[in-house]
Amino acid sequence: MGAVGDGAAASLTALGDTVNVAARLGSAAGPGEFLVSRAAVEAAQLEVAGLEERNLELRGKSERVPVVVLRSRATVTQPVP
Repeated sequence: MGAVGDGAAASLTALGDTVNVAARLGSAAGPGEFLVSRAAVEAAQLEVAGLEERNLELRGKSERVPVVVLRSRATVTQPVP
């Protein structure tokens, strides 16, 4: 996280591998799915026993990324305004 630009034109932005992986996981998720990296699950000490796990090939990563699949109880069919 850091400032890009200076003065009135400055903005905060997040860069790096973590942001790239998060963007790729968001793109790879199906309707009603949330893909969470195994590393994030472990860091947050989440209990995910019995949930689906996948190993995804993501652009920019040399090895597959292990993820846990979370599913919404309701699938949103229209964007929320």
